[in-house]
Amino acid sequence: CYLIQMLAKLPQLLEGSEIADEESVGNLQRDFLLGCASDFARRLTIFALYKHQVDGEEIFIFEPSSTSTNFPPPDVAVRTYPRTLLSCTPKEDGNKRQPLATLREVLPGSVGIELARLWKCLPGDCTDDPQVRPGSMDEFLRHAEESCLIIGGLPYKKMNKKAEKKAMFERRKRLTAFLEASSEPMEILQCTIMLVYQQIKNIAVAGDELLGTVLDMLSNEKKINVGIKQNLLQMRDQIIKEEVHVDNGLLLSVVKEYGLARDITSFE
Repeated sequence: CYLIQMLAKLPQLLEGSEIADEESVGNLQRDFLLGCASDFARRLTIFALYKHQVDGEEIFIFEPSSTSTNFPPPDVAVRTYPRTLLSCTPKEDGNKRQPLATLREVLPGSVGIELARLWKCLPGDCTDDPQVRPGSMDEFLRHAEESCLIIGGLPYKKMNKKAEKKAMFERRKRLTAFLEASSEPMEILQCTIMLVYQQIKNIAVAGDELLGTVLDMLSNEKKINVGIKQNLLQMRDQIIKEEVHVDNGLLLSVVKEYGLARDITSFE
């Protein structure tokens, strides 16, 4: 619950503001829904199936993740999410099952109904259904809060300032350790963007838009030196063109130094 609230914060703050245009906000909201939100729905679905003793592996397919309950806990320092697709195995007669309708069938009472409604808040890309849905971040967050107790038997925990501060501290600690050990260009740039954005805005960012909308916004930040912005954008361009290699030591080390800096505004 804490992680989805942390990662929803940026698109929520930007919606209706003059800081970012409508397209950028839409990109961040969709990235949130396809990443963090769909991962939350997947975990809640697997837990509900396990709790009500439904053999999910015989009915449901999560791509690329399995229906096993032995999945790791949410990672507060996650960089990106694999895309989740909820689909079903065919019926015994070979006919196709619709995943949301099947959730309502196999789970008791309002559990399946509320879970199907949660998935309907996500873009249609997340389920193997004929419906085309754009998804809604606001509806997803509202429904997750209202239905978490019904679906999983556990209340939705609202994050207070103390809990957020603790989570953000742990996040920075884990990202810093990962960045120090990494030699991969993509990992270095992603971690640096996450750490720098957290430092200057106290907001968690993650997902596929790190090198897109988030970096574009970071490049317009007045607190950051022009040279830093240029190096970050240069590294992104070279990664996209596949021109950055591990032996490109200068650019990699400079960008890593930005991420590990305690005060990014002190760079001349």
